[in-house]
Amino acid sequence: MMVREPPTPEPFSQSSSQISAIMTKRCPSCGERFPFDYRVCPRDVVELELEADEQRDRYLGETLSNSYRVVRRIGIGGMGSVYEARHTRMNGRRLALKIMHTELARKTELVTRFRREAEVAALAHHPNVLEVFDVDETPEGIPYIVAELLEGEDLAQRLERVGKLSLEETVTVVRQLCAALSAAHAVGIVHRDMKPDNVFIVGDSTVKLLDFGIARLTDPGAANRTRTGVVMGTPAYMAPEQARGQKVDHRCDVYAVGAIIYRCLTGRELYNHEDPAAVLMSVLTKEPDRPRAIVPDLPEAAEVVIERAIARNPAERFQSMTELDAALASLVRSDLPAVAHHTAESMRGPDPTADLGRAVPAARPTIIAMTVLWLMLSVALLVDLIAWMTVAFMDGSAMGETEGTFLVIGVMGALATPFILWIRFVWRRIWRNSLRAVGLARRLTVTFAATTAAYALVMLAIRGIDLSLLPTELDSAIALLAPITASTAAILVALVAILITRQRATDPGA
Repeated sequence: MMVREPPTPEPFSQSSSQISAIMTKRCPSCGERFPFDYRVCPRDVVELELEADEQRDRYLGETLSNSYRVVRRIGIGGMGSVYEARHTRMNGRRLALKIMHTELARKTELVTRFRREAEVAALAHHPNVLEVFDVDETPEGIPYIVAELLEGEDLAQRLERVGKLSLEETVTVVRQLCAALSAAHAVGIVHRDMKPDNVFIVGDSTVKLLDFGIARLTDPGAANRTRTGVVMGTPAYMAPEQARGQKVDHRCDVYAVGAIIYRCLTGRELYNHEDPAAVLMSVLTKEPDRPRAIVPDLPEAAEVVIERAIARNPAERFQSMTELDAALASLVRSDLPAVAHHTAESMRGPDPTADLGRAVPAARPTIIAMTVLWLMLSVALLVDLIAWMTVAFMDGSAMGETEGTFLVIGVMGALATPFILWIRFVWRRIWRNSLRAVGLARRLTVTFAATTAAYALVMLAIRGIDLSLLPTELDSAIALLAPITASTAAILVALVAILITRQRATDPGA
């Protein structure tokens, strides 16, 4: 008996009732769903689109809180999905709804953070901060945020599309970001997650600051909201103290904005690693490449602004967004108003960044020259000091040529190790940072001048004494001790000069 296999059905041989069981239609304008046999939306009179059941979003076409009719999904983020909605009673006003992911809504801590995003954004009221109108829940208890609808692209998308921005474009975007963050800092909010993804560009240049999901309030009542030792944020834009899990203040946002400027102007992040753990390690241990090493035609003043903003020590950074805004304003002509002075610490007078920019070209040649001069001076002082001590030990007898040669070789050998360590230190910690290079060049110059001046003054003072008035034995002793005294004084003055200029060199305005 032969059994025949049933014929394979044709792909489109299903009946209309079978198709309608798995397909519906949706209005692209209002988002409402209709049966399969509808062709046009009765409300908007536009052609309906086919939509498979497995592709349907359960919120599309729904009306939440009897006010917000969900039209379409705009995108999906880490905490929730963003939809366009129309207000049912306000002439169909277009809004944005951020609805938390269902699986995350089961975690109380995440729900609290989600709600706080809206609360904090409302506190930081500013034209450059996303405006939030409402916070509510779906019938299933899923929280959502109602905010203004933005049309454009975030800074990350723009950079992905164009690679990098010009200095003028960067200053225009970042100065608005400074204004938004300055308003947030003024009411005690630290954003802590500044990155290009959270900077939305409406149209060509209007900036809106987004996502206060992990923002921290600096008021005493909010002190327990973030535990010390918990690392939160995006590694590529995280300040070193934030990467260590330490308590942070508004200066971590200054660092992140500096990292954003670096990305905009160079086309690269501070540390290019795919592994977030490797990025965190680099943040803690390495210096990023100089911006001008990547973009040689970048102005020195712009490089100084970036490096001061991303200084590893918070005390060396701009101390407020106001200071950073002033430094950016000095780079290009801009019609943007200056950021208002919100804090007393931000009122420090004109920013010295422009003067530092003029000092950058001479900084590294100065370091090289001063290093060579310091090596020569160190050899001369040590040879002089050891030679006269040897003469004194040999009871005044002169040192022979062989002894003198070995003495110089010994001194050079003794200085070789610290000299190599010095070169290594300069290369790893100073050379790739223009701000530090300027500070070190100033410190070396001042210290060298003080040391040589001290040596010369002591020698002149001793030689200026009328030795003929002294007994012969004292004349001999003074002549013998003069170089020792002068060398010792020069070394002491060098140490004092280093200590004095160390603090001044860390202050870019010094």
